[in-house]
Amino acid sequence: MAIAVALILVSSGWAKDEVVAVLGSDAMPYREALAGFEQEYGGPVPTVFLSQGEPHLPPEVRIVAAFGAKAVVHEYGRREWLVCSMSPGTVREGPRIVRVGLEPSPAELISRLIRMQPGLKRLGVVWTSDPYEGYLESLSEAAESLGVSIEGRRARSPSDIPLLLRDLHRKVDALWLPPDPLLLSQGSMVTFRDFSLSNQVPLYVPTEGLVKDGVFASAGVGFREVGRSTGRVVRDLLAGSPPKGDLYPKVVTVAVSKTAAESFKQRISGTALQQADKVLP
Repeated sequence: MAIAVALILVSSGWAKDEVVAVLGSDAMPYREALAGFEQEYGGPVPTVFLSQGEPHLPPEVRIVAAFGAKAVVHEYGRREWLVCSMSPGTVREGPRIVRVGLEPSPAELISRLIRMQPGLKRLGVVWTSDPYEGYLESLSEAAESLGVSIEGRRARSPSDIPLLLRDLHRKVDALWLPPDPLLLSQGSMVTFRDFSLSNQVPLYVPTEGLVKDGVFASAGVGFREVGRSTGRVVRDLLAGSPPKGDLYPKVVTVAVSKTAAESFKQRISGTALQQADKVLP
């Protein structure tokens, strides 16, 4: 299979391309990100799915756009740039590595939450994976400029979560969870939801699929938007303008549970449902 992939790269003319997209699998989220990437990049790019074999990239490839943790940690030999996307919680560092977050732009996230909840002054954030320490710093700076303070708590293990939530009791007006794969287990989501409902603290989760069973809303970025952001980074690199630091998608999408909104109507905006990009039952 590896030989077949290498032959496809050469015979299809991929050896002439400077950019290749490598995806962890061909699952729908990755295909959505690829569609956004190609839309922003300006056309199709040679694409490899790691689930179909080992990629053997020609030496002409300068930039690898890697989508997913499996693609991010893969070794591609000496390439000019590696752009990492859709890999929350995965750390890969180097002078020629750029990370596009699966998290929203901190300023846009806080702005959208304020629109949903005008009285928001104290936002609780629980996290686990190492990369979120830096994100919390950026989030705190953006929040402070908008009159919101961040109460961040790191859970070293799932057993820490109940204690951290007790510590946040009466200290926060809302709770936002990042797309941290070590944090968002089925058991932890039950704990977060129960805390939210018992204390009338709206819970914002990172993806629409988690908006159920009393969870108020999701506030995050879509896979297509992550792909677009990655495409912009690659275009800038080709133009000789590398970004400074990590990049975050700017467009934040909010999906609200109509049922859960009734539980928090004293805390959220009266027009919260109208402010949402999508209203769920």
